[in-house]
Amino acid sequence: MPIDAADLQKLGERLRALRHAAGETQEQTANSVGLTRTYLTEIEAGRKNITLSTLYALASHFKIEPAEILRGEKRSTSRRSRKSC
Repeated sequence: MPIDAADLQKLGERLRALRHAAGETQEQTANSVGLTRTYLTEIEAGRKNITLSTLYALASHFKIEPAEILRGEKRSTSRRSRKSC
């Protein structure tokens, strides 16, 4: 399923919110994950697609799961208990 412009825009908004919550500039975040500030700016603006390696680098930097960047979903920390038979 191809990604559309609205999805890229939402992803960029989530990244910008994460960066702001961390109190970082675009330059600081970009340098930390090996990107140029220009490329990060384009991702945040929804004008550039994100690579898988960049997604994982950003998720690691912000100490979150990649799904939280992609869809805004937080991974549940609770596990279902299993019953022994």
